[in-house]
Amino acid sequence: MAEEEDLVTEDEETEEGTDAEASDSASDDSKKEDTKAGTEESAENKPTAKRGRPAKEPPPPKLWRLEGTSPEGMRVTLGRYVNKEEADPDLERLEEDGFYEKLKITKSKEE
Repeated sequence: MAEEEDLVTEDEETEEGTDAEASDSASDDSKKEDTKAGTEESAENKPTAKRGRPAKEPPPPKLWRLEGTSPEGMRVTLGRYVNKEEADPDLERLEEDGFYEKLKITKSKEE
């Protein structure tokens, strides 16, 4: 069994712990103030998502499609684009390739 000198009473434990706890709580308070200031600044500039990251804007809708007919006779979509100018280089490349037939760029229905 342990001797009486080795045993620490509750009173001794709390007296020693209060000094350390007081310094810890003071540093915790200053950390909380720093984080509050940081979130207020970001809230003014942009809306934030989880964990303080700025919210992403949704990508623009892809309203243009490059369509063609496969050698098996199936109608396929070969690409989707935001504007017609993005589709033009792919159309030219696929026409030179010659694998797909009846290539055309169409505007899809807005959703």
